[in-house]
Amino acid sequence: MKNILSPLFILLTLSLNAQNPGDIIITEVMQNPMLVTDDMGEWFEIYNATTESIDLNGWMLTDLGSNEHLISESVLIEAGQYAVIGNNSDMSTNGGLSIVYSFGNDYNLANGDDEIILSFNGTIIDEVSYDGGPLFPDLNGISMALNPQFLTAQANDQGENWCPSTEPYGDGDLGTPGSENSACSTHTSDLIEISDISIYPNPCSTNLLNIKSKGTDFPLVTIYTFEGQQLLQTKLKTTTVDISFIEAGSYLLNLQFGSNNYSQKLVLLK
Repeated sequence: MKNILSPLFILLTLSLNAQNPGDIIITEVMQNPMLVTDDMGEWFEIYNATTESIDLNGWMLTDLGSNEHLISESVLIEAGQYAVIGNNSDMSTNGGLSIVYSFGNDYNLANGDDEIILSFNGTIIDEVSYDGGPLFPDLNGISMALNPQFLTAQANDQGENWCPSTEPYGDGDLGTPGSENSACSTHTSDLIEISDISIYPNPCSTNLLNIKSKGTDFPLVTIYTFEGQQLLQTKLKTTTVDISFIEAGSYLLNLQFGSNNYSQKLVLLK
């Protein structure tokens, strides 16, 4: 007896295995978590930009180096869904986030420059090549997030369309894994390169925080809670700031050098 496939089954199969460039968009990258080690908490987020479900079974995850991973099981991404792929599915050790698929030790995200390439049957669906700071955000414990106003596979090629996340998730690193990113309030082109600034100790267990920059100007320093409450704002005249009155916890530190801004998560241990 012949097994005849119905047109509906064929249509559903084609929909689940859509493979057009831009069907899936890379929207967020956490290449350098701070509250867990990189080998336990790296991840990136994808978005299904189509009106159909897409199954990632058979898709390849590569970079321009030696990293390569084949997704060999069904991973269904619904239409309009944000989903997270990472190296560790255990929420108790990955920083407290839920992922739809783990690539384990086959793939890693470099803290400097690297590429994330998603392909199916030899067709690149989307790729992001981040550069470690000149154009793309390069922060510790803070994901780089694609501005939702530029939600296309072409726009996410441009570093100026990415910005640091400002909302905490899980154990306290910053990011919005599995949900829409917040709109970028500051373009990456207005951010100071991380190599130009030293902030230490962080985590900090003392009453003084050291802030040094390669330039001659002292920054305006602002510390916020993640609920948006401003705890401190001062124009530095030296390289240290008194934080003795701030309780232990995780905060958002912002440095303003004229029209340029730099943001980083600050952890106080007291």
